Amino acid sequence: MQRARVNISDYLLVILFFAIYIIAYVFAMEWSVNAQTYMAIAAIVTFGIIGSYLISNKNSHLNDAQLLLQVSNYNELLSHHNRDLHLFKHDYENILLSMSAFIQNNDMAGLKRYFTTEVMPARVTLNRQSGLSDLSRLDMPTVSGLIYAKYEAANGQNVHLVVTILEKVTLADIPQIKVVRILGNLLDNATDAAARANHQVALTVKNRDAHTTVFSITNQIPTHEAVDLSVIKKSRFTTKPGHLGYGLSSIEQLTTDQLVVNYCIEEGNFIAELIIKH
Repeated sequence: MQRARVNISDYLLVILFFAIYIIAYVFAMEWSVNAQTYMAIAAIVTFGIIGSYLISNKNSHLNDAQLLLQVSNYNELLSHHNRDLHLFKHDYENILLSMSAFIQNNDMAGLKRYFTTEVMPARVTLNRQSGLSDLSRLDMPTVSGLIYAKYEAANGQNVHLVVTILEKVTLADIPQIKVVRILGNLLDNATDAAARANHQVALTVKNRDAHTTVFSITNQIPTHEAVDLSVIKKSRFTTKPGHLGYGLSSIEQLTTDQLVVNYCIEEGNFIAELIIKH
């Protein structure tokens, strides 16, 4: 449990309204009973609105703080992953060099045995470890950490998330929390759908121009499930049994002129694009 920090502005808001209420109450003493009743009702409604605003505001700050803490943990895991990958590549190079001894001695039987027992298992591990090597080209630790976490979560659902970043991508002066929330929701939706289809999700990150970056997420639409793009952004829309469908509607609430989300369907694949203007 986390406790929301109360700001001075919160106290000032409550004190200001309470002072107005006291002043209005003093004048209301000279009013009729009906007028006093209406004033009391108005005060109760206003207090309720202020209370709801403060609760909503604090919940939003708590969610943002929790999300940043979670992403920070993701970044630490990603850092360990990158370090292990670097060490493993170094060891793998040594393994390949060691094969030269068998070749120089023309020991084909020994080379075959060594290749089968040592090199091939190491190759499988390297391929698995290097699946996120492209993340080094994404210069935004919060987003890199999120993608790493979603990659691991997808593996837990037997879904392979393929990440492709062919060029250096730098994101500056953008609302990181909104980007993490939007991208996290899009990847979750794609992974859930892929788990019921071909178990493949593709994430491509590229620079459209000097001031625009596009995150494109593609997954196969499950058989016998229809997606209507005209209603996909509506509240509680979902194609998944047992789900309330808050994901895509919450994404719509987070979009701005700087963060745009588009959807399309191509050859049985659902494609979601997060366009970031920076």
